Amino acid sequence: MVTKRKGRYVATGVTAKGKARTEKANLANMLRAKEAALVVREATVAAREAAMAEAEKAAQEKQQQQGPEVDTRTPEQEAREQQAAQQRDDLAPKTGSLLDISQSRSILLTYFELVQSGVEPNKAVQRTAATLRVGKDKVFKVRAHWWEKTELLASSAEGRGVSSGKDGRKLLDDVQCASLRAFISDKHENGQQVFRRTVREWIKERCNKDLSNRAVGGLLYRIGYRRRGGRIKIPPLNDDRKARIRRFLVEMSAALTQEEKEEAVIVYMDESFCHQLHGSAYSYFLTDDNGVVQDGMGRTSGKGLRMIMVHAITKGGALAAVDENNFPIPEGWFKPKDKGKGRQGAGSMGTEETAEMLWQAKRATGDYHDAMKDKMFMEWLERRLAPAFKAKYGNKKMIFVLDNAS
Repeated sequence: MVTKRKGRYVATGVTAKGKARTEKANLANMLRAKEAALVVREATVAAREAAMAEAEKAAQEKQQQQGPEVDTRTPEQEAREQQAAQQRDDLAPKTGSLLDISQSRSILLTYFELVQSGVEPNKAVQRTAATLRVGKDKVFKVRAHWWEKTELLASSAEGRGVSSGKDGRKLLDDVQCASLRAFISDKHENGQQVFRRTVREWIKERCNKDLSNRAVGGLLYRIGYRRRGGRIKIPPLNDDRKARIRRFLVEMSAALTQEEKEEAVIVYMDESFCHQLHGSAYSYFLTDDNGVVQDGMGRTSGKGLRMIMVHAITKGGALAAVDENNFPIPEGWFKPKDKGKGRQGAGSMGTEETAEMLWQAKRATGDYHDAMKDKMFMEWLERRLAPAFKAKYGNKKMIFVLDNAS
């Protein structure tokens, strides 16, 4: 605060009286601002009420001049509108009810009419659901079923209600459930995970029942299993396992020493697989004038049978003779099946200077290591591995490292 004393301005502190005057002035300014805002608001409300009263008066005068509104619809038009409304109410699925053919047809017709008129697909779904008073999920379900199978969707009541014990929900008896628990426990003891497909394959093999993954999940839930993250026990490090590990390390060290001295060659064998039709079933397809998708890629959505691949490698690369481009030669025995008549050339495998071998497994599921039978393994040893090794390394000693498939 600045105060004038003896002809000059002197800086002084804030006094209690000055502080009180400042607070009083601020309060007065605040009150005046609130009063001004209140006056403006009252004037705005009064003007709005006057405008509304004037508009209402003008509407009443116009209605008096025109007279009462006359319904210009003919009895036939009124009857058709009432019939359409009644039909819409009848076709609209109720909450929790099932869809029949007529309701699916009504949903599809309404949706495709909107799409054909230029409405976006998502907005057409919303408007269809609002018009027929159904959920958007039902519209999506009917549309997806039509695009996938080109037929109207009709849901059934299968699986609804309380289980009677005869509807297939009790899939396994007590003995089979006990065997399944033992199977899962053994998997965990061996450090392996258990999936629904694992249990599905076990049930198909042991109980002769082909279930879906969803049914297997429900079965596991009912017998007390819950899917969650957890640590699987690793195999115990007992004396036998320690002895096997030590023996492998000693033998592998000796093999590496012999290879460094060029007295032997270490050959590593591996087996793998690939589904013949592995790939995504999704793509972009054209639609016709009615919005119907014209799909089809010329193949099924299944992954197909398994192609088993066996090969071997050394520190010098793939164990196979090379062509003029210095690239390993391909395996030439495998030929695809000819419309169910079996593999052409089967039983006539010749000797080739490559460790690669391909064949088609009989099963598309299960552990692919089971496809490596003793007969196929001996065929591979005699007609693939041995000729390829001799062609590349002559009479050198081979130290063969097997994988778990053998």
